[in-house]
Amino acid sequence: MSAKSRKTLGFISHPKIQFKYAFLNSLFVSGVILLSNLMVVYRLRSYADNQSDIEMDTALLYNITDFTMQMGFLTFLVSFFITFFSTIVITHRFVGPFIAINRYVDNLIQSKYDEKINLRTSDEMHEIAGKLNTLGDRLSASK
Repeated sequence: MSAKSRKTLGFISHPKIQFKYAFLNSLFVSGVILLSNLMVVYRLRSYADNQSDIEMDTALLYNITDFTMQMGFLTFLVSFFITFFSTIVITHRFVGPFIAINRYVDNLIQSKYDEKINLRTSDEMHEIAGKLNTLGDRLSASK
């Protein structure tokens, strides 16, 4: 797959793999946040149930736990989407150049010298991509 079609598709590898990784990563991070929040709610509710002989406002405590649960679910959703989209960006920025270089080397092995690697100038692998393009030009000139 050339760099042009890679840009058209917008994915570094198969879209299902990228979305599966982003989904699982987001679910893990958001699940940890939600579970810790639910543990706080459980502790507050058990404290309210065990302290019936002490003068306290259980309605206020239950309102606090309800608010904590609502904030927990809201935090879960927000963290899920932030983690999902940041995972997509991270996989594009760090793994994308390696996949493009791998595809280019596969083309060189198959004697397809007409395609070039086009990486963003901000990518860390940009210098290596330029050297591989020079190598491809020299190999095509020698054949």
